[in-house]
Amino acid sequence: MSLQSLSWIFPFLSFISGYYCLHTLYTVPELVTPNVVGKQLPEAVKVLSDYNLNTRLLAIKEDSDLPDYTIVSQTPRQDAKIKAHQSVFLVLTRQPEKPLAPPFIGESAANIQESVRKANIHCKLYWIKSSHPAGHCIAQFPLPKEPLENNFLICYISTGNKKAVLWPDFRGKTLASVKEFLDEHAITPEIQGVPGKKGEPLVTDQRPLPGSIINLHADEKPAIQLHIS
Repeated sequence: MSLQSLSWIFPFLSFISGYYCLHTLYTVPELVTPNVVGKQLPEAVKVLSDYNLNTRLLAIKEDSDLPDYTIVSQTPRQDAKIKAHQSVFLVLTRQPEKPLAPPFIGESAANIQESVRKANIHCKLYWIKSSHPAGHCIAQFPLPKEPLENNFLICYISTGNKKAVLWPDFRGKTLASVKEFLDEHAITPEIQGVPGKKGEPLVTDQRPLPGSIINLHADEKPAIQLHIS
């Protein structure tokens, strides 16, 4: 058989060789899908990137038992055949949003107990001595509008203190009327200044300042200073 008679086969062989080369160069090899279930999202993204796979978010589920961004399922599943640069679809977890602490400061203990009962909040009341009105909340933890851990709240309730008073403003009042008030509590003030020659002496300044919380225990009388003119 002459070489000329076989010349038709060379174009065919060239086509087959070219096709094989192109197929080898551009065919994407198959991979085995790695397992990322149970991993946190950053770790899962790294694993998939190492396999030249793309990460896609399929859904987010609330789960109070798992940390945020834990992978609970994937598609394709572990060991399934997949090609490089294809996507793996993930389902992540998020913990349910925590309820916020209601603003109870200043509320009565009775109102607090009724409110937490309706809201299904676990609340512990601690009664402490305070100059604030008895039976009212003076502090809470967590603070208002902060997240409640384990749906639990602590409120501090004042027991009251009859000996404590909000110190009045004596300025502009006569010395006689102020001394009458102080005598009721067995307090002797320190008088400063010189009274004028006309009319009764008037209080022009005082210590403690008006609005101070003063404890009037019998054995702890406060030092009161009055300036008159």
